[in-house]
Amino acid sequence: MRVSTFDETQMNKSIRKSLLVKRIITLAIVFSALFIILGPAKAILAATGSQVRVDINYIEETATVSAGSGGSTKLFMSTDNQKTWDLIDSTGVVDIVPMLKTKEVSVFFKGNKDTNPLEVKLQAENKDVKVAYTVEKQGNGEMAGVITVNGAMEYKKGTNGAWKPISTKLYTSMYEIKGATLYFRIPATVNTRASKVVSIRVPKKPTAPSVKLDGSKFQITGLKKGETQYRVGDNTAWIDFAPLDNKTKTLDLAVLFGSGANNNTPIPGGTIEFRKAGTDKKIPSAIKVIEVAPQPVCPASTIAVTGSSINITDNTPKIVYEYTVVKASTGTIDVRALKWTSIKPGKPVTVSKTSKGDRILVRVKSYTDATTKQIIPASTYREFTVS
Repeated sequence: MRVSTFDETQMNKSIRKSLLVKRIITLAIVFSALFIILGPAKAILAATGSQVRVDINYIEETATVSAGSGGSTKLFMSTDNQKTWDLIDSTGVVDIVPMLKTKEVSVFFKGNKDTNPLEVKLQAENKDVKVAYTVEKQGNGEMAGVITVNGAMEYKKGTNGAWKPISTKLYTSMYEIKGATLYFRIPATVNTRASKVVSIRVPKKPTAPSVKLDGSKFQITGLKKGETQYRVGDNTAWIDFAPLDNKTKTLDLAVLFGSGANNNTPIPGGTIEFRKAGTDKKIPSAIKVIEVAPQPVCPASTIAVTGSSINITDNTPKIVYEYTVVKASTGTIDVRALKWTSIKPGKPVTVSKTSKGDRILVRVKSYTDATTKQIIPASTYREFTVS
């Protein structure tokens, strides 16, 4: 059966139309795929646009900005999420200290020929800083203040000091005379921000004990059992003041220097140091130093005793003599228990209530040297028997 020319023409048109529709559909699918893969025209521009280069240095605390591929001649910075822009000077260096906060902060940079600003996130402050001040026991009753840190850190003295490295322990004895505030932080690196700064107060040493030299009784007074420690001369070990009873608060120079006044032997004198002992929570106190002058020897030529009459011929300024009476029945003399009476030179004094065989003791009274302010102990004594 033969098909007419009209029918053939219609068929050809239908075929061509069908093929055209298929091509349109195919192109639509391809463009849709490209749209999904590449995104809209704006996204493609952002991905291929130019940006500045920013180098952050947390040691110097600076941002160095340089032009990117766009060849910008001016550089800008925004710290308010691109609402306003600040012009960066020709060096391209920006101080980031005012921008550093406890939390992470976004700062934007761009050039005048850039198509896409660059977001830079400044690091949050590291708060993992652990520093502790404690009192450490070191044998022989020594207590030392020590600061310990967790890992590599650095510290400085006061707000104006220079940062110095520290990794384990810092003994604080050099800061304890007047006390000090020390600051600690984890140091910065080029890529890592310095940590939060932590301050530690190193306490001043407790006040030294209120001990005094009694130049008349040859004793140190004001000591406290279980609290006061002392050492003599070049000795480095501390001795606890530990009398047998709780009422004793004195220490004889005879014990300290190995020679005493009871046998009328001159005390050699020397240096004695006193402090309050440390505890598990408190470092030892400041040290009280007492310089004990050698005990003078009583002169023989300036004292005359006739019967019970005493005459002093020494006219040395500010030198005073004194006397006491020891009954004949008294055995060993304890100079700490004697009561002395001052006597002026050039005016003979008759001692009352004395009996034959009693002993009169005369010595130079203890005094304070006007120049050195040092206490001079009373001299040895001269002994005279009432006849």
